[in-house]
Amino acid sequence: MDTHALDQVCKQVYQRFPALRGTHPQVQPYAEGQFLLLFNGSAKTADGRALNQTVRVVAGADGSIKKMTASR
Repeated sequence: MDTHALDQVCKQVYQRFPALRGTHPQVQPYAEGQFLLLFNGSAKTADGRALNQTVRVVAGADGSIKKMTASR
């Protein structure tokens, strides 16, 4: 995955999940012409606890997002 496509995917993820802004994803090959990006971050809750969040993105080599899921 080239840097332009990676930046395009990251921009979309950061818009939807602002708590992950500034984190860099782990990029792995997924299928032919597709990549798996894993974003890990944490946010503070109202009572001060840390809430871990993982966003899993399947994206094409051109930077198009095929699937995006989040877990807490």
